[in-house]
Amino acid sequence: MSQTKYPVLKVRNKNPGTISTGANTEVELDGKKLSTLSFLKLEFHSRRVTKVTMEMYVDVDIEIEPGDATMTIKKVSGLHSILGSLYKNFFNK
Repeated sequence: MSQTKYPVLKVRNKNPGTISTGANTEVELDGKKLSTLSFLKLEFHSRRVTKVTMEMYVDVDIEIEPGDATMTIKKVSGLHSILGSLYKNFFNK
């Protein structure tokens, strides 16, 4: 058996004795409140295994660099309209 320590997820009702809804539910991951959580899905499997899917609202700080300058795309339609003016920065025509 693996000795991997998994994070602990706690889902609690803010008002005990009432029905849990999104507005009165608190979710913690390893003791830290997830206040920007917008969606939580739990799938219970055998032997204490649970799959958790979460969506959160966050600020993202990301650096994007253009792709390989030698890369070419053949027989792809609509990519230019999806990427707009960024198309030329990522791909050679």
